[in-house]
Amino acid sequence: MGKVDIVVFGASGDTGRCCSHYLHNYAQVIGVKSWAPAARNLKKLEKLLGDVGAGRGEPGAKGVLASPAIQADSNDYESILAMCKQARVVVACAGPFADFGENVVKACVEAGTDYVDITGETFWVDEMAQKYNEEATAKGVSLLSQSAYDSVPSDITVALAARALMEAGEQVAAAETHHKLAGGALPVGTLKTVLNGMMQGRRSALQAISGGVLGKLPVEEQKALEDAKKKRKELKGKPGLVPKVAKSAISNDVSANMKNAYSSVAGAASLPSFMTVVNTPIVHTTAVALGYGVTEDDKKKPVGKRFTYRERLGENNATLKSLYGYGPVVLTTMTMAFGALIAAPIAVPLLFCFPKVLSDGLESLNNSDPGAAKAKAFGKLFDGFQKDGLTEVQSLVSSKSGKKLATTTFSSKYDAGLGFTALSALTVAAAIMNRRDNGEKGNGFETAVVGVGPDLLQEYYHKAGVKISTTVVDLRESKL
Repeated sequence: MGKVDIVVFGASGDTGRCCSHYLHNYAQVIGVKSWAPAARNLKKLEKLLGDVGAGRGEPGAKGVLASPAIQADSNDYESILAMCKQARVVVACAGPFADFGENVVKACVEAGTDYVDITGETFWVDEMAQKYNEEATAKGVSLLSQSAYDSVPSDITVALAARALMEAGEQVAAAETHHKLAGGALPVGTLKTVLNGMMQGRRSALQAISGGVLGKLPVEEQKALEDAKKKRKELKGKPGLVPKVAKSAISNDVSANMKNAYSSVAGAASLPSFMTVVNTPIVHTTAVALGYGVTEDDKKKPVGKRFTYRERLGENNATLKSLYGYGPVVLTTMTMAFGALIAAPIAVPLLFCFPKVLSDGLESLNNSDPGAAKAKAFGKLFDGFQKDGLTEVQSLVSSKSGKKLATTTFSSKYDAGLGFTALSALTVAAAIMNRRDNGEKGNGFETAVVGVGPDLLQEYYHKAGVKISTTVVDLRESKL
């Protein structure tokens, strides 16, 4: 049997099911001719995906029936390797990736199969790049992590606006993105990633407070953790995905973004995006690769003299001349603070004294689907992959001369966490296949924007119904 174009690994999970339904209905739109779902438990897969996963019935008018499902377990390397050998591109949806992701990366490199995932775990991606980038590059394999809402909309909008400025003869100074989202729900994998982070923070805090007496793991888990630390130490000094030259700027930008409400670029007040920590390293990584990011000479330069990035929530057209400037920001901040004050006396003791009660409670709450958010999203996505929400991003990129401002708008009628994430990962995978068909090799770990190229990625997003446009304004003329 020949290779299928795309294998969706983790197809029984929330996002994996969304990917499967997209391909069942729209695979042809992005040039995908064949695909197969893959999961650890094929009985569960059959129960959750039904005819879509089994390749039965009639696909959508622009869809493709699934090839036979593939059994693959992230803890069984041979099964993962066998899966990778059957695909041109593996789209990995099984998270948390720090727990379940490495064998898929390793097997793709060994098999010479391109790889795309939906993670936002930048620290994990950096470690995987340290381990596997050299071999992947030598083999011409593309490994494009964070190819979904984490972190392509932020990255491609900045890249397109920055290029437009450079083509207008300007140097890039500052970039920021403004995000507007609607619909969808929290995928289970995302919740588990958050819970993992909470438990690691709890353990570190207990060890610090007690001098190492509390917060210890069971013997086997402690040994595994120490082995992992030892391996990370051995990798120290090897390049990861995020370039070393940008790390200080990333840290500074994340900190500044969280502290400041007002933006001189947008002329507006807004709240920081909850994805700032995840997306800022990716935007800077692409910026360095495409020639507008920080350089060694920029390290000691103040803000305004080097590339900076901010990520914000909401509209950017409010100004301080109206109450709208700070009003919504103050109101939202007060609401969040009030909610935190109410929740903290319950959540903090639970986290430190009864962590399993807290984690189980949060998982149960998510599974119970409060407000039926997930049911509503799945109801549309699993019924012909209908539009179910909104993912809008607008980037503003200013020039060092202060003469011009470039703006890129990005809009999809799917929610960010489920519908758009599935659409995006599959679109990136399809674009990678286009590059292979044209004889281009992969370069190991890269951001999706760099690995595909801004133009080709924009073209494939357009095919998938995402609207993207870029304009450059001469600020001197606009003031006349």
